[in-house]
Amino acid sequence: MVPPSQVVLTFDSPIQDIGDVVIVVGPDGTHAETGSPVIVNNVVTVDLKPITVPGHYRVAYRVTSTDGHPVTRELGFDYLIRSAPAPAASAPPGDGAANRTSVAVPISIVVVVLAVTGVLARRRFRPTDKQEGPP
Repeated sequence: MVPPSQVVLTFDSPIQDIGDVVIVVGPDGTHAETGSPVIVNNVVTVDLKPITVPGHYRVAYRVTSTDGHPVTRELGFDYLIRSAPAPAASAPPGDGAANRTSVAVPISIVVVVLAVTGVLARRRFRPTDKQEGPP
């Protein structure tokens, strides 16, 4: 994410250019704004120092509307640094780790099938414990 280089506030009516203040404070408590805000009709803009610290930035402002009423508010934005996901680890070609796993699974299945077959065959051909007498 690219950090912002300025804060732009847009109002629904023009702003007077008299004593307007915009303050931007970073998560470390330092001021991020540089210079005075620039007012053009209903848009107030203030430039920012290069932002390098990730976190929440508070934006506090006090402007005067054209009817003379001061407007004071606080809002904010978050600057987050997102790193690229780490590549998945994989065995180098020819390592054989993948081949050992792919061979082990079918062998395990064959062993289980043979074991079950042996148990079933033994039960089927086991002599009975009952002695049969004449009918």
